[in-house]
Amino acid sequence: MKSQAIFRAVWWTSNFLLLAALMATVYSAVWELSVRQYLRAFSDAIIPEVAPAQQKAEAILAWMKNGPP
Repeated sequence: MKSQAIFRAVWWTSNFLLLAALMATVYSAVWELSVRQYLRAFSDAIIPEVAPAQQKAEAILAWMKNGPP
């Protein structure tokens, strides 16, 4: 009977840890997507996406030097 109780405790613990790992994976995926969306909007606020590469680089450097307009 005692070995069955130990097995049950290990089984419940492993299920709990598996669920926690899956929840952490989903949380980190959502976090990554929100950070990407924020950075995309942030970079568009500095310079539009349709601007040439040279103008983008100059705008980012100017923003880094002087701060936001």
